[in-house]
Amino acid sequence: MASGVTVHDEVIKVFNDMKVRKSSTSDEVKKRKKAVLFCLSDDKKKIIVEEGKQILVGDIGDTVDDPYGSFVKMLPPGDCRYALYDATYETKESKKEDLVFIFWAPEGAPLRSKMIYATSKDAIKKKFTGIKHEWQVNGLDEVQDRATLAEKLGGNVVVTLEGKPLRSTFCSSSSRRSTSSPPHAKALPKAEHFETLRATRSPSPGRSLAAVGRTPPSGHQSAGRSLAAVIRTLSSGHQSAGRSLAAVIRTLPSGRRQDAP
Repeated sequence: MASGVTVHDEVIKVFNDMKVRKSSTSDEVKKRKKAVLFCLSDDKKKIIVEEGKQILVGDIGDTVDDPYGSFVKMLPPGDCRYALYDATYETKESKKEDLVFIFWAPEGAPLRSKMIYATSKDAIKKKFTGIKHEWQVNGLDEVQDRATLAEKLGGNVVVTLEGKPLRSTFCSSSSRRSTSSPPHAKALPKAEHFETLRATRSPSPGRSLAAVGRTPPSGHQSAGRSLAAVIRTLSSGHQSAGRSLAAVIRTLPSGRRQDAP
């Protein structure tokens, strides 16, 4: 939805001066703008150049040590703005300069201001022909991290911004992954685990049958019939053990027998 806001001619002139890379004298280069803010006029009908909110190329190294840090400090925490920033950065192959159009809309700005600036953004964007990079920022924590701007400019191929090296989070995360155990790896069992398994392992069939043979029958059930019933159950998997014990049982007297003291 268009807001009906127009763009002042001075805004267009500033953009053209920053966009064109023409041969200039050293004095002319110093007067060129590194960063500039644009705001709405008092009557909210025009987008104008904000007075006193600019950084000149000649200021760098003189009154400005870090142009990007100084630009961030110019942004008002309680209102919206448009901005142009002439970013100087290096990739792994070459050094570059690119204009970035920034729409600053902090969370603390009044709702009405956010609405007017949002609906008027297309009006100023149409005047900034050829802009390759656009960045909407909604908080200081986002704009203070220069790595976020570097990502807009060229992703992880950017190694420096305004002469300052960028911290490589990709490399550090990769090194952390290489030194940690793979997610599918399982810890080998310790020696005491084997002892526990050995102690809880089921006894062998021969020992089981021998233990049954040593257990006296209860009540009025004969020893032969009791053991024979157990053997028929177990002997399916252990034929030799079953036949051996059956032979012993046949030698035992049947009938009632008193429990062993």
